[in-house]
Amino acid sequence: MTPTDRRKHHGVLRIYHSQISFVYRLADGACIALALWVCARALGVPWSVPLGLVATLGVMFFYFVAEYVDLYRLWHISSTGDEIRRLLWAWLGVVSALFLAAVATEATAGAPRGVIVAWLAAAPLPLVLQRLAARGLGHRLGLVGHFKRTAAIVGAGDLGVRIARTLSGMSWMNLDLVGFYDDYKASGERPAGEAAPAVVGNLDSLVQSARGGQLDVIYLALPMRAEGRIGELLRALADTTASVYLVPDIYRFHLLNIEWREIGNLPLLTIYETPLDGLGGVIKRIEDLLLGSMFLLAAAFPMAVIAVAIRLSSPGPVLFKQRRYGFNGEVVRIWKFRTMTVLEDGDEFSQARKADPRVTPLGSLLRRTSLDELPQLFNVVGGSMSLVGPRPHPIALNEEFRGQVQDYMLRHKIKPGITGLAQVNGRRGETDTVAKMCDRVRYDLDYIRNWSLMLDLKILARTVGVVLGGENAH
Repeated sequence: MTPTDRRKHHGVLRIYHSQISFVYRLADGACIALALWVCARALGVPWSVPLGLVATLGVMFFYFVAEYVDLYRLWHISSTGDEIRRLLWAWLGVVSALFLAAVATEATAGAPRGVIVAWLAAAPLPLVLQRLAARGLGHRLGLVGHFKRTAAIVGAGDLGVRIARTLSGMSWMNLDLVGFYDDYKASGERPAGEAAPAVVGNLDSLVQSARGGQLDVIYLALPMRAEGRIGELLRALADTTASVYLVPDIYRFHLLNIEWREIGNLPLLTIYETPLDGLGGVIKRIEDLLLGSMFLLAAAFPMAVIAVAIRLSSPGPVLFKQRRYGFNGEVVRIWKFRTMTVLEDGDEFSQARKADPRVTPLGSLLRRTSLDELPQLFNVVGGSMSLVGPRPHPIALNEEFRGQVQDYMLRHKIKPGITGLAQVNGRRGETDTVAKMCDRVRYDLDYIRNWSLMLDLKILARTVGVVLGGENAH
């Protein structure tokens, strides 16, 4: 393909990207409205003005939430699974918005409730199917060379190899990776790494190739110390039509939750931030309120029986209240059924051990079955804890390990939970060594990095088996 042909091809690509996003929006709106019409016909309900209003609100709410979750902006660089997840999150937002609109304004008054419920349940299916069909068509077009883009990576170091490996598993991006450009490696040299492409030239030849229209996408993977060289390269690439992406060399650090944000027109890269800022926090709180209230209602009678048993079996209060660190290190008081003959909540703290003489006979049973944790459902509903999250440690234990375990305090970037990823992976009970605490913190940070509603539900389901097994509980 000649440089002239490539320049024409670039123009087609730009039009294609914007037009396909527009087509996606039209298709989504049509699927939502059509799904409501089909549900009404299937249930024998004639079309009416209230149903038309519901369809309009549904489409408007979907467009709004879809923009929030970047459903259309990221369509060409997202996997099928990621795109469908974003689509389902958007529809969940529509369901929530319509419910609030119905309660607050009676906007859907007069619309048949059966039709609305069927539509809310059925509409995601055509939305997903039309995207799968579009993906299939796009993949076929990509295989025959349409809209194929050539890509290059600047820097053949570890970060560059990592980018190459990532791109090799993202066939939906339709990228043809030509290789690395590097000033310090000879042409033809192949960096260490499975299936890593070869070095095809230095940075000067990169600029020449980009100016000649031979490169569509360029990923800069130079170390941060090469700031001057990066600046020169960016100025030179400004005289080309290539799309340039700067991949910051920060992945060697321990990161928690990375995303781009803005203050005014100033871009920011988050390093240590909670994943529950914004919509995620709302979803997590709704989960805690709904499921927490259900669990609390189901546990009301067993909790009453346990309270009476504790009162009759040993002297002391029924509940044990202890100060622990909560979200962002805020001190909260968590509730548990008393299982010991002592109520330790000071600067010194001794963890419960196997055959601990402080544990009462009833307390041993409660701890083994985790029934002593049930009062924390009040903490969940009250907002100081979550159903799922890193387990809260006594303040004295926090202070002991925060200086010994790297990134320990990052586990407080999310509310503590009654159960967590560490607990369902066998990391329950005493943490009497730094190695054990490091292992638990590793799971806690993995949970924070990968949080999702589905992950919470999986952990809750696995918790049942862990509790019944009673491993490491004493």
